[in-house]
Amino acid sequence: MTDETTHQDEQDRDSGLNRRSVLKATSVAAVGTVGLGAASGTATAEAAEAEFLGNCLADLPQAPDDAPIVDLAGDGLETRGAMPSGDDEVLFYIHGWLEDASGGGENQGQALADALAANGYGAPVVSVLWDSNTLDWWGGKDAAEAAGAEFAGWLDGYMADNPDTRVRVVGHSLGGRAAYAMLDALDGSVTSVSAIGAANDPETVCADGRFGDGIAGSADAVYNFHSKNDDIVCSAYKLLEMTEGVGCVGAECDGGWFDDGSTPDTYADVEVTDAVLNHCDYFRPDRGCVPQIVDRFDDGGADAESDDEDDGWW
Repeated sequence: MTDETTHQDEQDRDSGLNRRSVLKATSVAAVGTVGLGAASGTATAEAAEAEFLGNCLADLPQAPDDAPIVDLAGDGLETRGAMPSGDDEVLFYIHGWLEDASGGGENQGQALADALAANGYGAPVVSVLWDSNTLDWWGGKDAAEAAGAEFAGWLDGYMADNPDTRVRVVGHSLGGRAAYAMLDALDGSVTSVSAIGAANDPETVCADGRFGDGIAGSADAVYNFHSKNDDIVCSAYKLLEMTEGVGCVGAECDGGWFDDGSTPDTYADVEVTDAVLNHCDYFRPDRGCVPQIVDRFDDGGADAESDDEDDGWW
C-alpha cells in the first residue's frame, strides 16, 4: 500500500467520523433530554448509548485486579487495590459520562497509564470512579461536580499523608468538569490538572467564571486539551447546552465592563485537533494527545499562549 493510498484511507475514515457526528449528537441530545426511563424501550436507549460511545470501547486494556481505585460511586467512598504511598508523583484519572457502558473507568485509566508509560511517564495511575451511569444529562453534570467536591476532600487527606508527593489529575469529558469542581473544593494545591475533552461551558474557566477561583488557587498549572474533531463536546454538547464545550473550543472570555476577558495565570488552552479525531482518542495509546500531556509535566506552570495548533476558525 502506498503512502498516498494510506493518506486517502485516513481521509475517508475522518470524513466518515464527521458525517456520523451529527447522528451521534442527535441521539445523545434525545436521550439526554428524556432520560433513560422515558426512552422508547430498552433498544432505543441501547442504540443511543452505542452512538454516543464513539470509540470509547476500542481496544481498552483490562486493568489488573490490584489496580488502585478511589471509588466514589457506592454508598460511601472507598479505596481499593495497591494505593500508592510515599511516591515522588501520583496521577489520578477521572472518567466521564456512562462509565459502565464505556469500558469501565479503571480500564480507561489503564489505557491512559499505558499511553503515559509509552511516552516515558512511569508514575502510578489511580482511577477515580464516580456515579456517572445515568442517561439524564443534567443529572450527570450535577453528579460530576458533586464527585469532584467529594474527591477533593479525600485528596486533601491523601496529600497531607504524602506531603512530598506531586499530585497530577487528568479528567476526561464530564470527568474534566469533575476535575474543575475538585479545584474549587480543595484546601491544598495539586501540581497539575489536565482536562481532556472537558464537558463544561467555555466561560467557566475564565478568571471570573464558575471555576476561575479554583483554577487560580488550587493548582500550579491547569491545561485544557481541546479538539474541534470531538463530536461529543462540539456537536452533542451544543445541542444540549446551546454552546460548544470548552473541550471543543477552549476558553471564551468575552470581557465586559468589569471583566478583562482573561483566564487565570495558571490556565492554558492546548489545541489538539490534529491528534484527536474522536471523543475518546485523547487517552488512547495508539493515537491522541498523551505526548502533549506529558510534555507539559515539565513546564513548571501554565502559559496562556500555549495553544499548539494554528488552525483556528478563520
